[in-house]
Amino acid sequence: LFSPLLPIELIDPDNELLKSSRNIIDGKFILGGNASYPYTSNAFALGYCGGSYEGVTRKYTFNNRIDFDLSNLTEGLSFHTNMNFDYTNWYVQTIYNSLSVYEPSWVMVEGQEKIISLKQHGVDSKPGTQSIESPYFKRRMGFYAQLDYKRLFNERHYLYGNLIAYANQYKFRNSSTNQSSFSEYEHQGVKQSHLGIQLGYTYENKYLADFSCIYAHSTKLAHRHNNAFSPTFGIAWLMSNESFMKNINFLNFLKIRLTGGILKSDASITNYFLYEDLYSASGTYYWNEGASNNVGQIGSRGANPNLGFENRKEINFGIDSKMFSNTLSLEANLFYENYGGQVVRTNTLWPGFYSGYVPYENYESDSYRGAELGLRYNNTWGDFNFMIGANLLYVKSNREAVSEFYDYDYLYRKGHPRDGTWALEALGLFQNKEEIEASPVQSYGIVRPGDIKYKDQNGDNIIDDNDQVYVGCWRPPFSTGLEITIGYKGLSLYILGNGMFGKDYKGFMEGNYYWLDGTKKYSEIAFDTWTKETAGTATFPALSTANNNNNDRRSTFWMYDKNFFQIRKIQLSYSIPSKLLSPLHVSSMSFFIDSSNPWQFAAARKIMELRTGGEPYYRNFSFGVRASF
Repeated sequence: LFSPLLPIELIDPDNELLKSSRNIIDGKFILGGNASYPYTSNAFALGYCGGSYEGVTRKYTFNNRIDFDLSNLTEGLSFHTNMNFDYTNWYVQTIYNSLSVYEPSWVMVEGQEKIISLKQHGVDSKPGTQSIESPYFKRRMGFYAQLDYKRLFNERHYLYGNLIAYANQYKFRNSSTNQSSFSEYEHQGVKQSHLGIQLGYTYENKYLADFSCIYAHSTKLAHRHNNAFSPTFGIAWLMSNESFMKNINFLNFLKIRLTGGILKSDASITNYFLYEDLYSASGTYYWNEGASNNVGQIGSRGANPNLGFENRKEINFGIDSKMFSNTLSLEANLFYENYGGQVVRTNTLWPGFYSGYVPYENYESDSYRGAELGLRYNNTWGDFNFMIGANLLYVKSNREAVSEFYDYDYLYRKGHPRDGTWALEALGLFQNKEEIEASPVQSYGIVRPGDIKYKDQNGDNIIDDNDQVYVGCWRPPFSTGLEITIGYKGLSLYILGNGMFGKDYKGFMEGNYYWLDGTKKYSEIAFDTWTKETAGTATFPALSTANNNNNDRRSTFWMYDKNFFQIRKIQLSYSIPSKLLSPLHVSSMSFFIDSSNPWQFAAARKIMELRTGGEPYYRNFSFGVRASF
């Protein structure tokens, strides 16, 4: 395109443009370019001579806490306050210069290329005017006041409780921005104020009960619907402290617990004033024989003053235990959660001509149920110590209520996982024109031998989006973790791993690496694409000089199994005995060699590790020495 830097040694030293150039780089180069690529296209020009760019940041933080001991009023009573304020301001000071770049004419002189003339584009100017750009601020203010009570009666009854009032405000960018354009995601103008209470009781360190409640307030909802209670409860039985459990020698600790609650939140409500009507511009209207005009207004959203909090209902049953002199510990949980009242625009419940007046409603609902099991064994035999910990989590989600409308039952998302995926079911590749002519009508464009063949799910003899079916989920139903430590004297081996799996846990080979058509740069899979000669062995569709809308879409043809187990970290270390270090006046010294992500065990490992358009995935190896003197 152009030479960004032109060597002065190849230019006639008497060249007038060279003599008048105001920007000589390291005494060796002048700036190159041409009419199509001026100095703004030359990164070297901007970096060396374009001016200055300086980011300025100012920060201020204040935090204050006051504790009041009120035991003179009643034993166990205290009061606390906390106030905090922090402010960050950031902006850029810039000075821009305009620059000349030079377009060279090259000739060969005695076997060496020389620049015989220059053509100047632009002018050199350094106005020295400083400007302020990208102003940004972030401001947080918070306050809470808390009344605490803790007291033990008759060595049996333990009471505790606290009452807390909390307020917080968080803004960034321009504080004058209209709040109607704020979004929770961008954290512009977030305001929170809540009142909470917690009450707890323990009897003889055997029976425990807890009740908590938050009176939540929202600035995103209409009056009379912007306050809500969020109660939670918890009960537990410490069975190992019962007298009838004392003779069970292998059992050191056993607790059974049940918790639950209803949590109200506006965190997923992304914008303010969703409960109000919204109008937008629509067309221009003229009068006075066209001399006057104005912009019309049309409804783009209906009002719903009854819009309320989203709520999460959950219940959990769990067991905690330690056995065999505390060498074996166990934690098990069964849980159920329902996320109800999710805020969506229920367009499918209204006629199409009413779309401009459809309001937001608390309509959708999802549920999650599952179990968790964790085991940990830790023991020591002389100079040998061993620890192994493993956990397993199973989660199944279900869409309970969804704003949707389809012509066929198998397209509905209700009753399927929250992370469900729908795709076309592939039946292989078309082998000849006769097979294409005998198949349903292909609505995604002209198909040829070697293109993907899809199943007609509804029998209408047309392949289209109505033939998509549920094929899997993109989140794993099962997650597992493993941690192992083995030590002998000063030698220690540590291993950390995790895995994700499930029969419906699927991924898709998508993007330009796999979807080869048109003028894309072909990847190595082009060698395995369909041709007449490779029809019996080809694993990918035929190549095409045009965009192939039939093949380049989500289907089971591109689906793969995402199940894997990964060794995340492995480390071997050795600590030198202190008696060997004392003559060296070293208090401790150890050597280690470790690796991050050294191994992954997966049927589709090569697919999962492939990354295009960015940095590759890494396996890190290191060796080190730690010493203290």
